[in-house]
Amino acid sequence: MQVTRLLTEHYPKLSSLSGGWLLYKALGGSGQRKLTVVPPEAAGYNTQYLRSVSGRGKSTLYIVPLQEELNTSPLPVGEHESQKIPKTTCQACGLSLPLQVMAVHIKSCCIDRSAAENDMDNHVKAPCPICQRNFPRDYLQIHASFCCDRSVYLNVSCLDDVLQTIEAAICKDGNTFDVTVSRHNMVERGLTQWQRQKKSSPLNPLRVVFLDEAGIDTGALRKEFLTGMIEGIEKRFFEGSRHGKRPKYSLCDLDKGHFKTVGEIMAASLAQGGPAPNFLALWCYNFLCSGSLDLKNVDKTDLGDNQYTNLISKFTITDLTEDIVSCGYTGTVSLEKKQEITRAVILHATLKLVPILQQMRNGLQLYGLSDLMSKYPKICQPLFIPGVEMTVSLCYPCVSLTSITSCAHFSLSICLDENPPGLQEAALPSMTPRTFLQWVTGQGHVPILAWEKAKFRIIVEFNHYCDVDYSEHTICYPTVAACSSTITLPVKHMLTYENFKQIMMEAFCLGQEFHKI
Repeated sequence: MQVTRLLTEHYPKLSSLSGGWLLYKALGGSGQRKLTVVPPEAAGYNTQYLRSVSGRGKSTLYIVPLQEELNTSPLPVGEHESQKIPKTTCQACGLSLPLQVMAVHIKSCCIDRSAAENDMDNHVKAPCPICQRNFPRDYLQIHASFCCDRSVYLNVSCLDDVLQTIEAAICKDGNTFDVTVSRHNMVERGLTQWQRQKKSSPLNPLRVVFLDEAGIDTGALRKEFLTGMIEGIEKRFFEGSRHGKRPKYSLCDLDKGHFKTVGEIMAASLAQGGPAPNFLALWCYNFLCSGSLDLKNVDKTDLGDNQYTNLISKFTITDLTEDIVSCGYTGTVSLEKKQEITRAVILHATLKLVPILQQMRNGLQLYGLSDLMSKYPKICQPLFIPGVEMTVSLCYPCVSLTSITSCAHFSLSICLDENPPGLQEAALPSMTPRTFLQWVTGQGHVPILAWEKAKFRIIVEFNHYCDVDYSEHTICYPTVAACSSTITLPVKHMLTYENFKQIMMEAFCLGQEFHKI
């Protein structure tokens, strides 16, 4: 009876079993296992007897009902008998279940949870990056394709309308596109960081961090980054004259997707307050607009590669025959075929850039800019073609003195006169209006966004009591707050023009980085 009581405590279903049961043990080998009955003694089974027949617990004993079948299904979770069974918690739903049940429960729980999550994702709404209206995620991609097509047909009549459209396409869902760069290797690191960023999209607002600097990006760091990137991209990826440049032929950059990144950075610069990339050749811009090349309007003035320029000018030399043939010319190399040879060289130098320009065009699809260029090529042309002055040429003060005892304020407005009087006498060779404004505001270009252009001002403060701020000292320098476009001049140390010039130049040359004051 003691053995029966112990067994029913550990196996509750034995208590409801009627008809009797016996113990069996397994014998045999070689893949066979035969069960033989363990006959009970006169008083039934006891622990000493079971210990001897099982070889001190080495053999397995089986309970075999005589008249019924033993139910081997797991006990319900809520049964009192299952309270002593070891349990664990399901990480998916949080239920506490016996170990025997958990293996089966996990399979069904994971299926139900994934189905619920998919159903939930389909009902979660997200903003359209173009119109900013919220739509279910399962419909968002379909809507965005129609919305992008519809945005092309908006009432765009001027350049400000184009810029306003792409600015409105910035995704304002609370996420930012974070880039960390160094001033000494901005272009290469900027390209790498731009491509490696997987947590967010370039559709989100750009936020920049300069290594080893304490500046927090509220707009000025972003503009300085975009200014440096556009300037670096022009030098790194393009060649030609100031009248228009074409991409450099580089299969390595094409394979790495750099030209797509270049297109995305150009679009981001236009949409987020950076400078306009207005250095492209006209035929390159036309390709970016239409996606096709007009060979009739391409001539030798569009050759930016010195190799092909020299080849055209020196093709009378017989040693260059192999180079001419490699350009796709299949005729006879002679002076009589000069026009045909020149045309073949021009077409070869131009057509090999088509994949590069196509990759750039894919990058310009950011914010729907490529579609706007295709629909309004004439309106968008000043953003990419030289001709319209986008850099600051002159600053003149609009004085507004106040009664504040510690400082006086005046704002600098931007004047775009072609030949402003007194500019040559006022501008220093190493500090131009463009570089000065880039130092103070983070940008050296005329703001292209209408709302930025309307409120573009620089506040100049005159600190007459720097001794109170910094205690006794011999010299201190101007401080710049690019985020608020403010520069503070220590008047005490600028009593003469020579002092003013020296201190300003030292501050300008040594104060380009963002640090805490």
